[in-house]
Amino acid sequence: MAAGVVDKLVLQVTGAVDSAARGMPALLMAVGKAATVAAGAIAGVTLAAARYADVAAKTSDRLGIDVEEYSALAVAADLADVSISGLISSSQSYARQLEAAASGSERQAEAFRRLGIDAGEALESNQSFADVLPTLIDRLGAIESPALARPRPSRCSDGGRASWRP
Repeated sequence: MAAGVVDKLVLQVTGAVDSAARGMPALLMAVGKAATVAAGAIAGVTLAAARYADVAAKTSDRLGIDVEEYSALAVAADLADVSISGLISSSQSYARQLEAAASGSERQAEAFRRLGIDAGEALESNQSFADVLPTLIDRLGAIESPALARPRPSRCSDGGRASWRP
C-alpha cells in the first residue's frame, strides 16, 4: 500500500514537472517581451536626456550662461508657469535694452535708473541675465502701478455674477 501512495506521488510530481515544462516557452516569451519593453523605455529616457542636454548646452551658450544656470532658469520658469522660450526672449530683450541704455538712449537709461540699475556699470560687469534676474524681479515687484494691479471681484448687484474691475 505504501508503494501505491509513492507511485501516485511520483506520477503527480511528474505531471506537475511536465506541465511546468510545457508552460516554460510561454513564460520565457513573456520575460523576453518584458525585457524588450524595459530596454526600449531605458533607451527612450536616455535619448530624451541626451536631447535635453544638447538643447541646454546650445541655449546656454547662446545666452552666455553655463548649463547649470540654464537648468535652474528652466526649472524656475516652469514653476512660474512661464515658457523657457519666453524667458530667453526676455533675456535677449534685456541685453538689447541694456546696450541701448549704455549707448546713450535716454529712454532706456531712464528705465534702468528707475530700477536702480546703472546700465553702463551693469554692462561693464558682464553679469549674466541669470545673475541680474532676481534683482530685476524684486525691483519690478516693488513698483506700484494701477496697470499692474490684479483684478478683484466687485460685489455690484449684477444678478449674483461677480464682475471684474481693476
